[in-house]
Amino acid sequence: MRLCGECQIVFVDEMYGEDENIKHRCCGGSVHIKQAAVFVAVSALALSCLNGVLMCFGIYSINLTFDLIMLTINTVAGLLIFYGLYYEKQAYLIPFLVTQIAQCALFFILALCTVYFLIVQKKQNPIQRFGNEFYPEIQQPTSLILVIHFNQIVMIISIAIGIVISGWAVWVITKCYHYLRNHDQESETDSYHKHHSFWR
Repeated sequence: MRLCGECQIVFVDEMYGEDENIKHRCCGGSVHIKQAAVFVAVSALALSCLNGVLMCFGIYSINLTFDLIMLTINTVAGLLIFYGLYYEKQAYLIPFLVTQIAQCALFFILALCTVYFLIVQKKQNPIQRFGNEFYPEIQQPTSLILVIHFNQIVMIISIAIGIVISGWAVWVITKCYHYLRNHDQESETDSYHKHHSFWR
């Protein structure tokens, strides 16, 4: 697999005819685990760029300081994946795993809170809590209630989809972590493997 110019992804298994080993592949055995890890890293950086653009326009922005911290953490974690794959150092994959697991846990708690407000407080009149401050164009109480519930449902579904995607990314990077660790242990007795790098 060639990326840019002379840069090329090298799979050690392919060099020794062991690429059919399913434990080094994912997506039904069609994608090498390193290639999947590169896709995860690229996706993470692309998402960071998108979040940065949205933050500049004030879309989905909570707090500027908090947003900048999260953007920096996610960007660094994505870049460390490339660094770890380049030098075949599995330790550099850990920051991405930690940040993704922590964010999944926080989003799961947020989803539970949203479900709580959707179910438990459904009996209460949202207008008594929010008035028409957030939806001044809606005059009918029934319409306002439907809009609030619809927004909560969309939020829950969005969080669920995000958790599933992040869970898959964590699974891929975890599998790549074990792959690099096993390869590092094997390279201790093989001088060629010891100097083999991910890019060529």
